[in-house]
Amino acid sequence: ILTQWLHDLGDLLYFPDQKELEDIVILKPHWVSEYISKVLESEAVINSGGILTRDEMKRLWHDLPATLREHFLRLMERFDLSYRDEDRAISLIVERLPLTPPAYQTQWDEMKALENSKEITMRFKLNTLPAGIPTWLIARAHRFSTNTHWRYGALFKHENHLALVQASDRDSTVQLSVRGPNPPNFFALLKDGLEVTLARFP
Repeated sequence: ILTQWLHDLGDLLYFPDQKELEDIVILKPHWVSEYISKVLESEAVINSGGILTRDEMKRLWHDLPATLREHFLRLMERFDLSYRDEDRAISLIVERLPLTPPAYQTQWDEMKALENSKEITMRFKLNTLPAGIPTWLIARAHRFSTNTHWRYGALFKHENHLALVQASDRDSTVQLSVRGPNPPNFFALLKDGLEVTLARFP
């Protein structure tokens, strides 16, 4: 209980509710920030559009034991800063995604042209567009990834539905759209994730 209180106060880091993180208590949270900053500032990660290879991770965190490297990687995932691909060979650092969107419009338009396709769209208007939106949602919803993502958006897929999330720093908006024969369920799932992300910025 005391450890949890100290965690809540920001004096240490401890996550007893997560199996991968419950065995280590970090006494200096600033220490973690320094190591995560090495990843965010890595030229190799930036130049590759946000890809952190295991070799680059070992190079950046060469002074950490292997178990602590894995722990720090899980912490980054816990904070929605990164996620691993299916083969777990690389991690995608969402804050280092490319600024230019990849070609997604054709795939998105084809879904609309299908017979019986419907669409649900919701637009969130914000006072400002803070860092972390929509990249934290991209990390949170990575199980639906189509590997089509950029700093301000992503295309997701679930069964026979496509979803598009886009943020605009010009007018401080985030838009979530889902297309397919029965979009409400997938839409509700992503909307919940987006609202959890927005709740970080009261």
